[in-house]
Amino acid sequence: MQTFVMHEAEVVLLASLHRVTFDAYGVQEHCNCALQALMEFNFGGMQHIQSVMQCTINAALQHQGDFIDRMLYMFHTIMREINTLPVRKTSMQNFAASSGMVQILLRHLVARTPVNDDETSMAFDVVKSICEGNAHATALMVAGDVVRTIDRACNINTKSRNWHAFRDNLLAILDSSLN
Repeated sequence: MQTFVMHEAEVVLLASLHRVTFDAYGVQEHCNCALQALMEFNFGGMQHIQSVMQCTINAALQHQGDFIDRMLYMFHTIMREINTLPVRKTSMQNFAASSGMVQILLRHLVARTPVNDDETSMAFDVVKSICEGNAHATALMVAGDVVRTIDRACNINTKSRNWHAFRDNLLAILDSSLN
């Protein structure tokens, strides 16, 4: 394993994802899982994080279902790992805000009309991660009226305290950026 070069493995997987056809579900699934494993193994050694995220977003757009969960897991992993690197974090937030990731998530939520509030709580948390400390990304989320869309996606009458906490946290971030 001494000859393993992280960025070369990353490049090979990304090239595979770019070459596969639109219907290559299995190849995309395996490459995305391998990229996730590489990210968890050595995040610092990766040099193409936005490309990895874009490939995951593309797969979610094409296949929906589990790929949306993978997209969100990948995003959370990136944000957790990148949190101590302010410039890279801001760049990733801007990328996430403008890449279509949020629209894919919102479309998925609206189409499913969740019967519980866990999925919409998670959506509030994703948008919070995109907006936290980033006025540009926050402005995009406000302009996209994402809070209202997430609110409409949760069709249960009584929401949990957890749901309200996630929503209130996001609203506080949105409000602070407008002032």
